Amino acid sequence: MRIIAGVDGGGTKTTLICRCLEDNSEQVFRYGPFNINAIGEQSFRALLSRMVDDIVKTGECEALCIGAAGVSNSRMKDIVSDVLGSSPISRWTLVGDDVIAMEGALDGGPGIIVISGTGSIVLGRDVEGNKTRMGGWGHLIGDEGSGYGIARDAFKALSMVFDGVGEDTSLMRDFCIGTRTDLISKLYSGEKGDVAAYAVIVEKAAEAGDKVALGILEDNAVKLAETVFDVYLSLNLGRTNVAFIGGQINHDTLFRRMLSSAIISLSNDMVCIDPIHDAAEGAVMIAGGMI
Repeated sequence: MRIIAGVDGGGTKTTLICRCLEDNSEQVFRYGPFNINAIGEQSFRALLSRMVDDIVKTGECEALCIGAAGVSNSRMKDIVSDVLGSSPISRWTLVGDDVIAMEGALDGGPGIIVISGTGSIVLGRDVEGNKTRMGGWGHLIGDEGSGYGIARDAFKALSMVFDGVGEDTSLMRDFCIGTRTDLISKLYSGEKGDVAAYAVIVEKAAEAGDKVALGILEDNAVKLAETVFDVYLSLNLGRTNVAFIGGQINHDTLFRRMLSSAIISLSNDMVCIDPIHDAAEGAVMIAGGMI
């Protein structure tokens, strides 16, 4: 059986889809995290070898696309080249997770994707395949409209309360902060994802009418929408789809509604949608285009 295969290598889980070229049937395999920086080189090599075995057992692979974060890591490229170099799979590509996300979300066509999870990034593509990427600069200088960006702004608002220049907010109680030491400890003792998790609390406070929380969400929505509009203008897209991806906007939340409104206010030609396909399907689509 001749197949194509696509991999969505995530930080917590990995999906492999093997699709038969004859009847379009597919087998789906699921694994643990694919991030080489998190699991180490030995575990990464073992996981990749296991995936290759599953592909080879499924059929004769005509093309494989692996999408993952951290593809700029030279060791990841070396290990992938080594493992696949000793396999029957001769046609393969390694791309960023944003590439497969865009391919799937827009069904291979032009448009824009907005990724808002722990971090944020906006990518666009025109009808000729030209791409523009904006944002994605990380939590130190960017990530507006992300979980981290929202939480970071909330902590900043609380620091202003302690300094006597900020507006009172229920976030002080909701974050279980009573002293400056509490604030510093919660903000700086955890990982980036631990800080981003506070965005859910900001959302709940905003829904309850807290003015500070509402302002934080609105400010982040406007900043992210402006980045979307900048991508839209840079590609001269005309009427186009804007697909929402990531934990902050992949379901009906107050922040998603604010972001949609902010985008539409900048141009009625931008249509906010859910992804047409997921990233794993996007990887399969790229693999299909390789043969």
